Amino acid sequence: MKIHFRTKHVARKSIVWLKCEECPYTAQKLDLLRRHKRYNHASTDRITWYNCMECLYKARTKSYVKMHMIRKHTSLEQQQTTAEDFRWFLCEQYGYKAKQKYHLKLHVMQKHVADEDIKWFKAVPSLKEHVLKKHTDEEDIKWFKCHHCSYKTMKKFVLKYHVKTKHR
Repeated sequence: MKIHFRTKHVARKSIVWLKCEECPYTAQKLDLLRRHKRYNHASTDRITWYNCMECLYKARTKSYVKMHMIRKHTSLEQQQTTAEDFRWFLCEQYGYKAKQKYHLKLHVMQKHVADEDIKWFKAVPSLKEHVLKKHTDEEDIKWFKCHHCSYKTMKKFVLKYHVKTKHR
């Protein structure tokens, strides 16, 4: 909650930024600055590298190597048997599944969004809202309804704002 508040509701100018001494990077938290220094400025002999057993890929974390192995060195059949090791991104309408969230987003853009609408979807939330408004049946949408009038919205915070501004 603190991170949400700091990133969404506090002006960037009022935040105390921690600066890297070796490059222009800044961070709000000390642990992020330390991680940046460890990954970007530590001498290579002090870094623990984890290697892929099938190719020359190496990473600084075991989890990156594990994801690399699943994405690059397993067949679809093998991936289905290792489902607990892999998180699929699923399209609910077509049954399409992607290994990466970005690929699902591309699928949605190509299959579910009209060409003239694509320019509006630089942010995923606006894409989700578009799919809800334009491609979902009214009765399938979870509406937040005003108790004082006939107003309804898909977002709880919008309803709260409506009640605050119209009915108080």
